[in-house]
Amino acid sequence: MFFIALAQAGSQGPHAGLTQFIVEQLGFGALVGLGIGLVGGGLLGLARRKGWMAEPPLLCVMASEAIGASMFIAAFVAGLAVQVGFREAGKHSVEFTEEWGQLLAFVVFFLFGMFVARAWPEFSLAAALYAALSLTVVRMLRWQLPWSAQA
Repeated sequence: MFFIALAQAGSQGPHAGLTQFIVEQLGFGALVGLGIGLVGGGLLGLARRKGWMAEPPLLCVMASEAIGASMFIAAFVAGLAVQVGFREAGKHSVEFTEEWGQLLAFVVFFLFGMFVARAWPEFSLAAALYAALSLTVVRMLRWQLPWSAQA
């Protein structure tokens, strides 16, 4: 996006498009994130104290998208600002990430299992042997060769 804005800036003058792009993405994104984070954090803290706790909506993404700001910057700044009024936000985000990450891992393995079961008749002994050697012997030999890059 930066280089697209830079290319547009060349046709509109040296800095017109680029300056506007930076202000919209960084400035507005930070303002949206700060506003929603502070207000949302205060409301989440109040809801926690009153026992009304509910999952927070994706308001930050929707608001930043509506005004053309960077939703990533807005979400980052909101994550920082929300902890002013709701100190436990980090704990809940880790729990959320772990639970959804586990669910996505299950989905990936489920889909992989479906594809393997569907293609099972097409597998041959040579393909299985090649896969086993590629995952073991070939990898070990690759790291021993003098021209391979060590990571």
